[in-house]
Amino acid sequence: MFYRPVVRAAASAVAVAAAASAVVAVDGQWRVLEGQDQFGGGSGSLCIHSLLLPNNRLVCVERPHTDPYYILNVNTGGFTATEIDLNSEPLQVVVNGPTYNAFCAGHAQAADGSVWVIGGDAQLSNFTNGTTFLWNGLEKIRTYEPVQQVAWGDSYPALSDAHGMWNESYGDMDGGKRWYPTVVTMYDGDIIIFGGSTFNLDFDHLSAENNNPTYEFYPPRYGGAYHMPVLDWAYPHNLYPISFQLTSGDIFLFVSNKTILVDPTVAPGDSGTDNLKSLADMPALDHAPWIYPHTPTGTVLPMHESNNWEQTIMVCGGSKNSTKDASDMCYAITPGADTPEWTARAVMPHSRLMPDSVLLPDGTILYTNGVGWGQAGGNAGQCQYAAAPVHYTDLYDPSTDTWTTVGTSTVSRMYHSGAILLSDATVITTGSEMANYLDYWGNDTNTVAPDPALNPNCWPVADVNCTSAYQYKIELFTPPYLLTGATRPNITTAPQKAAWNSTVTIGIQHAGAKGSDGYISRVTLVRYTTTTHSTNTDQRFLEPIIISLTDSQLTFRIPPDGKIAPPGNYHLYVLSSAGIPSVAATVLIGSTGDSNSTSSGGSSATASSTKTTTGGALGVHASAAPLQLLAAALVGAAATAMAWAL
Repeated sequence: MFYRPVVRAAASAVAVAAAASAVVAVDGQWRVLEGQDQFGGGSGSLCIHSLLLPNNRLVCVERPHTDPYYILNVNTGGFTATEIDLNSEPLQVVVNGPTYNAFCAGHAQAADGSVWVIGGDAQLSNFTNGTTFLWNGLEKIRTYEPVQQVAWGDSYPALSDAHGMWNESYGDMDGGKRWYPTVVTMYDGDIIIFGGSTFNLDFDHLSAENNNPTYEFYPPRYGGAYHMPVLDWAYPHNLYPISFQLTSGDIFLFVSNKTILVDPTVAPGDSGTDNLKSLADMPALDHAPWIYPHTPTGTVLPMHESNNWEQTIMVCGGSKNSTKDASDMCYAITPGADTPEWTARAVMPHSRLMPDSVLLPDGTILYTNGVGWGQAGGNAGQCQYAAAPVHYTDLYDPSTDTWTTVGTSTVSRMYHSGAILLSDATVITTGSEMANYLDYWGNDTNTVAPDPALNPNCWPVADVNCTSAYQYKIELFTPPYLLTGATRPNITTAPQKAAWNSTVTIGIQHAGAKGSDGYISRVTLVRYTTTTHSTNTDQRFLEPIIISLTDSQLTFRIPPDGKIAPPGNYHLYVLSSAGIPSVAATVLIGSTGDSNSTSSGGSSATASSTKTTTGGALGVHASAAPLQLLAAALVGAAATAMAWAL
């Protein structure tokens, strides 16, 4: 083990300073990636929505900026998305916004390697000449389509030469307007879309007329959109519900404290409920509804072929019911058990509201981001709703149900943040629309009242002495397994595509002789992800059994179907006996394999492309200047904000 166990933190969720004396952060390293001033020193567009693409490309989607902060994002000329090359420093950025507002959309990795982005926000934005450049996106179906993935070992084009594009030609959803929906890519590559609001939710002025308590499939099946009673019952605690594809074929949905299964192979019927089944409720606890704005995060725990791909879902964090303190609770359920029940897991070392979880290639789970008090929500800069950012980085080992604290981040990640695994086995954190919280609270631990000595004009009027609400910095975490000084194993050949139930042989380089800690002993698959509002429906960690292993080759079987391995891009890692992961190859898993190999059940899909990689986190390579898509006249043009959103 490379992680030193730590003592459980103090019970109070807001006693951040007191807890620090009981917890020693060790081993992992955080650093802020170097950005360009013209893009705010980082992502250019605030990463409210973070979408991972092949070759460490990241798409960041934000909301149009509103008063009292810049009506126009000066980094992007008002456009609301960027694509970023994370391989180079300073970060290379291309401005590439959608036509229809994708803020508050739901999203999921698609079967073909693109990303579904569903629904959004009604806010429009105009240039000073009155031309509208961003339209109402509440009903829209769209994808972001990356540069076509190249074979493992081939050169990937520079961002200045080629970047992804929005495809907004799909039209509107049958179910109408959806703000804060959840989207899941199903076993067959179709998607299911749950819930949302028809208008921005304001907890001070609630109206059930704005609720959209329906679900639908895309492409449409069985008709249109169908009523789901639990989304009516739970209102307003029904936005961004936790949902995943199950190995049974059902879709798991957790709303507030209710657990529902949807069978996508059965027609919903006239009632819309013929394909629904209830599982156990979450027990009554000192916990607010397990959903926005008391936001926890849900995670599919690692799945192993040696355990017949048993699937357990764990939900952690959120808010207490008795106070506004964050919760340290974690509860888990195994839907395929004979009698599925929610059961307690070890509590988190640090209570978190709005946490993010990241599955790592060794099967541990990183928990980061979030706050110790309050609730999610608010316009940009409205810091009164949440306080006490949590900087500690916690690692959960599901095999032992234990936690370890492995670092302390430097950038506060509050409302509208995210975290994503990269191919080199590092993790990035992004976003936060409350970067001005010190203007309001004064320090990292105050949860009682604003500091009266602070500038009182920083909300609702932001003057030149106020901090910007928008956090564009991207921070990189290097986990302890990359800091031992040990050599990393390598993948030298890997297929670009692999079919379910195919046998795959990859080329490898061990990091030591047979019998040593450097010899490869594991192969793992981690699905590409997207994340927003602590919601990540793409999560999958799969560990196949190694069929054969030589000094230069490793053979394993791709999981049998999309119920276990939903189609799409996966990181393919090999790990040494010391637990050190390689840099990942990207493999698109689905119904077909590489055209030059036979990849049906029992046959072999052998890799032919070659690449040698070296250790270290996020290697820097020569980079071209960023592609400028915007005319200079657009930068500095005022945009008109038509609506405000929580």
